[in-house]
Amino acid sequence: MFIEQYQQQHWGSSARGFWQSFGQLLQNLGRRMERISQLSDQRQQLLEMDDHMLKDIGLNRTDVVRLTGWRWFKSDPLFSGKS
Repeated sequence: MFIEQYQQQHWGSSARGFWQSFGQLLQNLGRRMERISQLSDQRQQLLEMDDHMLKDIGLNRTDVVRLTGWRWFKSDPLFSGKS
């Protein structure tokens, strides 16, 4: 009887902890995916700007190509590396 009660308490709290951690993981993943989507939209807008518009915001075509290159996922100025 004691063992059954212990197992129920132990497994119940472990399962709760697991689901809480899993839920946090999914929330963090969702926030990260949303941020990637925002960055993608912003970079697409930069690509669509003409040279005069870019000059107004202090960029040139070379800057835009560099900012929108294949390493887009590493260059998020707001991402600290912690999810």
